[in-house]
Amino acid sequence: LQDLLHIYYSSVGHNSLLLLNVPPDTRGLIHECDAARLKEFRQALDEIFDEDLAKGATVMASETRGRKFKAENLIDDDYDSYWTAGDDVKQASITLEFAEPKTFNRVQLQEYIPLGQRVAEFNLEIMDEAGKWKKIADATTIGYKRIVLTDMVTAKALRVNITEALATPILNNISIYRDDIYQR
Repeated sequence: LQDLLHIYYSSVGHNSLLLLNVPPDTRGLIHECDAARLKEFRQALDEIFDEDLAKGATVMASETRGRKFKAENLIDDDYDSYWTAGDDVKQASITLEFAEPKTFNRVQLQEYIPLGQRVAEFNLEIMDEAGKWKKIADATTIGYKRIVLTDMVTAKALRVNITEALATPILNNISIYRDDIYQR
């Protein structure tokens, strides 16, 4: 299971496809052991990504291109609604503030791909329970889906800082999760 989750985070979590190459046996069927492991893998993914801890957060952005492209679109579960900054803005920050501190170790970001992949570099910061901002990750590219693995943190807020983009950044989702299964 750990190997399958590693493959998932290294592929899907880095804007790629998941290809497991599970071959049929001499009967033309998936072997029972492989089928059982794949079921276990599916159950683990369902458990890890069951509860999006970003739901209910207050979302703010340093830049917004009007009311239609507001920061709240990032947590609305609608693929075709998105946040974007104004023209020619290539650096921006999005902050999610939580009513109660959240404990998590996965941050999922998605760009609105019909308008292109734009983000080149970004970092993640949390506001700890003492009210101090602390960087928890530096990363490159987002694309359709980027899952950033972090240490387990408890935060009052999460800030995504887009530090370099090829064009005005356009994101359609920010989600956070707690994964107690995969040990990296």
